[in-house]
Amino acid sequence: MKKIICILLLFIYFQSSDSQIREWMSPLKFAQIKARSENKLILMAWKRSLEIPFSAIVKDENGKDISKIVLEILTKYGYSTKDDQCILQCFDALELERIRNQLKSELFLVQLMEFPEQKNLLQFYASYADGIGPSYKHLISSKTTSGFSFTSLVEESHNLSLVVHPYTF
Repeated sequence: MKKIICILLLFIYFQSSDSQIREWMSPLKFAQIKARSENKLILMAWKRSLEIPFSAIVKDENGKDISKIVLEILTKYGYSTKDDQCILQCFDALELERIRNQLKSELFLVQLMEFPEQKNLLQFYASYADGIGPSYKHLISSKTTSGFSFTSLVEESHNLSLVVHPYTF
């Protein structure tokens, strides 16, 4: 099993130019070389502003489509299909669906889930995503004397051919 190099990039809906967005991705080239030389995977994440109160195509103040730019840069560095060992995750369901359907991304897409009630949307997520990313807390039903009892989320996701990729924070 490969070890993982983790790069956390905060992509906070900043006022930026194209060149500043491209600078944001500059650590990718270094990480890519290091990962290949050490037989490791790269885990990258970006975070948009928490101030966006609704689903929207994320654009900077100059009207640039951030998701489109990120996909172009990932493609430039060799990440464009599910075989390229790149996982793109997003909390915004409409944006991730747009990345798959409108922007035609063939990357491995994971729909991040913030609330347990989102379990009701699994069928919708399966229409565009390859997996879900719930909080690990959404997988645990209760603590028992011998460990934990689990919710049906994993089984239901697997029945829809969705990989489960939980997060822990």
